[in-house]
Amino acid sequence: EGHKALSYGTAGFRAPHFLLKSVCLRMGMMADLRSASLGGVPVGIMVTASHNGIQDNGLKLSDGDGGMLHPAWENYAMQLERANGGEEVVAVLRSIAKEAGIPQFLNSLNAAQPSVIIGRDTRYHSPALSQLAVLGAEALGAAVRDLGIVTTPQLHHVVYSVNRGEVKWSEIADGNSGSASLKGYYAKVEDAFRVLLKGRKCSGPLVVDCAYGVGSPGIAPLVESLSDVLTIQVRNNANEVEDGGSTGNGPQLNSGCGAEFVQKKRLPPANTNVEQDVGVRFASFDGDADRVVYFTFHKEKGFTLLDGDKIAVLTAQFVGEELEACGLADEINMGIVQTAYANGAAHKAVLSKGIQCPFAKTGVKYCHHKAVEYDIGIYYEANGHGTAIFKDEVVDLIRTRMGDGSNWTERQNLAMERLLATAQLYNQAVGDATCDALFVESV
Repeated sequence: EGHKALSYGTAGFRAPHFLLKSVCLRMGMMADLRSASLGGVPVGIMVTASHNGIQDNGLKLSDGDGGMLHPAWENYAMQLERANGGEEVVAVLRSIAKEAGIPQFLNSLNAAQPSVIIGRDTRYHSPALSQLAVLGAEALGAAVRDLGIVTTPQLHHVVYSVNRGEVKWSEIADGNSGSASLKGYYAKVEDAFRVLLKGRKCSGPLVVDCAYGVGSPGIAPLVESLSDVLTIQVRNNANEVEDGGSTGNGPQLNSGCGAEFVQKKRLPPANTNVEQDVGVRFASFDGDADRVVYFTFHKEKGFTLLDGDKIAVLTAQFVGEELEACGLADEINMGIVQTAYANGAAHKAVLSKGIQCPFAKTGVKYCHHKAVEYDIGIYYEANGHGTAIFKDEVVDLIRTRMGDGSNWTERQNLAMERLLATAQLYNQAVGDATCDALFVESV
């Protein structure tokens, strides 16, 4: 195969799948170095090309905190990917280890054993590429846990939870999306959603367009467990794609559907019906389920889109009202981070509420870095990728207030419960289509 220099961006490496064999092998080794530089705490590898077509694949690394890879290590990743031949690969590995302050690692002298958690999407070429990343990680002595088919945010969540001590390394099981390692994820999401609903039910169904991607197995356990309060109907299910979509016959991943298609084209997925689906709520995920946009068919207006900008405003208004209701608005600062592509009306709507709304460079990683400067930082790109980040100190403050014996009113208690549930439901590591959609439903 001809060698092609790839760039590591917000989406990691992304290319036609046949160009990624050596990339995946080397990035397994790269994950070892990153974990070793952090004292052996787990880092993550996700094999996916997100909203790209079936011919592409990709790989991105999750850092030790469950977030996106540190910028300095993006450069290391590109150095390693561009190395020509085995000897140069070893030389680059040694150079990275030296710069990262772990030169002894490659000689195994008292080095902490690195640990790597890996997941993949539903593409037919993902299992082989994922296995190459495992081989690369094991070649440098890592302990590896392979989660199998998971959404990108689920992979990030597991890394985040292990490194916060919420899940033990020994509890992570190799397997698929029903594995023991994700039981905590589903329990957390379901519990927070039910708290926000407070005994009520959502009217009518929520139809989820899963883009024939990993979102359908990812949301399946919640379809069942939440059926008494929310009817979730899955369309464009990964199970409907024969032979992984490799033949081009029948449904294909991200083809004519999914968040990218709906938001960019301003069109509904092909298998919806303007007349029959009037008033139905739709949520379109992208291929790896870290983005979501909503849409409905309105009687007069027709196709109506609720994109990431609008979900951000909805989130800020709700959180702002609850902070006011429990008397914490002056103690906790909140901001929405947008990019230059954001809807101008959404920007004005937020400012009119007195909420800070700074701009960040285009790219979700820049939004995330800016959002963590606030006590509660909300960020969304128009494409539906976003989340709301609550600092630990904020969660601790609210819990302390609730338990201090004060004679809070029913509304104050409700507001504090809702804020804690929002922090629990929103994925604290990265954007998560499943969590974001359920938050919109609850509000």
